[in-house]
Amino acid sequence: MIKKTRGSAVRRPSPSSSEGDTLVEKQMQKDNNAQIGVLAQNISSIKKLSKSITSTLKDEESLMNDLEDGFGKSDTMMNHTMGKLNELMNSSGGNVL
Repeated sequence: MIKKTRGSAVRRPSPSSSEGDTLVEKQMQKDNNAQIGVLAQNISSIKKLSKSITSTLKDEESLMNDLEDGFGKSDTMMNHTMGKLNELMNSSGGNVL
């Protein structure tokens, strides 16, 4: 770097290559740390979302099992009712009314 003072030029030493490299490395490390922080936040968000999805799926599985049980009971009751109606039809010779 050249600095002019009272009409004359004074040469100032520029930072040495290793000092410049160190500054660049420090800046790169700072940038990397910032990106790591962002990634860590994103991973945390994804982990929370995954846990929420897992919980929802377990709840829905429970509801599906309850529905299946309910339909099974309905099927049994319908079959029992149809059996009774068949018995009634057969015993009355088809003249129910």
